[in-house]
Amino acid sequence: GAVEAVSEIAEGSLDYVIETAGLIALWSQWDAVDVLEAGTSVLAAKFAARYAKEGVLFMSICSGSVDSGFEGELTEEQKEKVTKLRSQIVNYAPHFTGPSTPVDSAKAVLKVINEASLEKGSSGAPVSKFGNKQWM
Repeated sequence: GAVEAVSEIAEGSLDYVIETAGLIALWSQWDAVDVLEAGTSVLAAKFAARYAKEGVLFMSICSGSVDSGFEGELTEEQKEKVTKLRSQIVNYAPHFTGPSTPVDSAKAVLKVINEASLEKGSSGAPVSKFGNKQWM
């Protein structure tokens, strides 16, 4: 499963609790993703503030666009939304060439985790898989 795959990528060490909306199986479920991501970011910020004195680091890391292979069929309305989204992505990040593989995305997120620390101010704020606010 997913835990085994991430543990292998992390070279057998899984010292992190990872909450994710990671598998969104069908396009029809995407409308709820924004709410899940916002909620996760709020929880990370709240717990970061609460547990900073105990030395516990909380992060909200966006893995970005990942080719999971589980998109399913699109309705006409969803196709229109995807076309609009792709246009916005090209305007925001002309260098974007498409979704990452699951392995590449997991490695990028783990790099952010491994480089994070309370001393660097990494706790609480949402970041991308690049460790900053570059989302694509």
